[in-house]
Amino acid sequence: MADDSDLDRPLVVNDVGVSKQSSDSFAITAALIAALGAFNFGITLAYTSPSLLPMEVSDKSGVFNSDMSAEESGGTVTISTENGALFSSILNIGAMLGSVLGGIINNKIGRKWTLLTVAVPFAASWFWMALSEDVLNITLGRFFTGVCSGTFTVTVPIYIAEISPVAIRGTLGALTQLMVTFGIFMTAVLGLVFETKQKTTLKCGGGEFSWDDEYDGDITSCQDIVSDWTCTVSEDGDSTTLGVCEGDMSSWRNLAYAGAVGCAALFILMLGMPESPAFLHANGHLDAARKALQRLRGAGADVEGELVALANAGAENEDVDEFNMSDKEAGEKKPLLTALWESRKAVMIGFTLMIGQQLAGINAVMFYCSSILSMAGMSNQNLGTVIVFAVQFVMTGVACMLMDRLGRKMLMIISTSGMTVFCLTLSFFFFNDKEPSALALISLIGYIAFFSLGFGPVPYLVMSELFPLEVRETGCSIAMLTNWMGAFMVTECFASLVLAISAQGAFLLFAVICALSLAFVVFIMPETKGKSLEQIQDELHGRTHVPLRTSMSA
Repeated sequence: MADDSDLDRPLVVNDVGVSKQSSDSFAITAALIAALGAFNFGITLAYTSPSLLPMEVSDKSGVFNSDMSAEESGGTVTISTENGALFSSILNIGAMLGSVLGGIINNKIGRKWTLLTVAVPFAASWFWMALSEDVLNITLGRFFTGVCSGTFTVTVPIYIAEISPVAIRGTLGALTQLMVTFGIFMTAVLGLVFETKQKTTLKCGGGEFSWDDEYDGDITSCQDIVSDWTCTVSEDGDSTTLGVCEGDMSSWRNLAYAGAVGCAALFILMLGMPESPAFLHANGHLDAARKALQRLRGAGADVEGELVALANAGAENEDVDEFNMSDKEAGEKKPLLTALWESRKAVMIGFTLMIGQQLAGINAVMFYCSSILSMAGMSNQNLGTVIVFAVQFVMTGVACMLMDRLGRKMLMIISTSGMTVFCLTLSFFFFNDKEPSALALISLIGYIAFFSLGFGPVPYLVMSELFPLEVRETGCSIAMLTNWMGAFMVTECFASLVLAISAQGAFLLFAVICALSLAFVVFIMPETKGKSLEQIQDELHGRTHVPLRTSMSA
């Protein structure tokens, strides 16, 4: 805190409103801890990758019976093909609900307490899944992990944006996607760690159900089925009627417990972190906002300048002295619909980036990941998946380092350009009778690398930067709802799309969407690198930004 003589003197606030004596270390720590929410979301997103197979086929933790229905075997859960598809997709439905709730809860109790409050049912949902003994309970547990994930995807970017110094806001903002990819990567690694030899009994044909029907008549022996699961046929059983196979499959219960541990870590560590100063100030808690900023910038930092910029963020450049307003006056807000209409440009940009991220085909590429790895000669697809996720994590880390150097716009231009090229090469691969396999592998890795460089992290970051404080929770909630709707649409419709226009046609369509996204970035998306949240609002509303100069009194 400055003394009275300091407060009586005029203070020239620099263009970004940050004092020169500030330290970034605690803000970085707080951002990393909050990003554990994104890490937990990444675990949730990737959970089915190592878990769904043992749920479906393991004699120990799941069995396919002849009529493809769900049954309980040996006190474990059995998931049929239809239930497995529902188990995978219900995450998106839960996340849509969670993204709406996220905006409401953030507005009521703040960013910190939203993370703390939601971490508890998040962990409980993982325990619910781990202890489930039937399909209904495990599916409900999955649904509620989706709800909590949706809430986290709204909260984490907002919190990080509001606590970050302007100079490193891009780097810290990209932590959201980096930790998502780290969660995905660690899930794949834990899938390998928790692997055990498990047996599965498969009925290849006969009765009312036939694997020949399920696999378009291509089945001649059980080896044709289990080869896709990287297990070997045991000596037991008749290979033409009943195959008893043994292969490496992960323990989905242990993975669920690991998810609960991640939520517990977030809860414990977040208890020691401050609330967002922007939220506190917007709700009239000026002294609490000052104290939170002091913790984030360091004991020796002069935070009054940043508080001035915060007070004037999104306002007209007038000679107003908001530090002389009462707490009640500082907390007053415009009607929500009025504020949203005034922020319609930010809503349009956020909506377009989020829907574009999903319609650009990332889920479709991941859908073909296993088959592409298999065609490239990689027998252990779990190991191959780890490699793919490692590429995603590393390239997102590169994006973090470049975010405040090259800027958001340049990274998006590079990203969408590369994605367009690799969607075209994937389209050619399927057009050319899936030859050469090396082209598919290069295209897969290339697409994921370029996606992770820009289209993965940038929309989350820009979303949290574009909306003014008064509608930030609602705006980010709308953007994330759009994102989850796009994910659900692509996941549910991709197989039908391939049937309608073929795989080459589908990836050609994704290439067109990537090219349109490139044009949108070049001509419409603003650059936010190195700009205060106030300056961004001035530019969005066509106002000339003038560095604030004001005097403050105690």
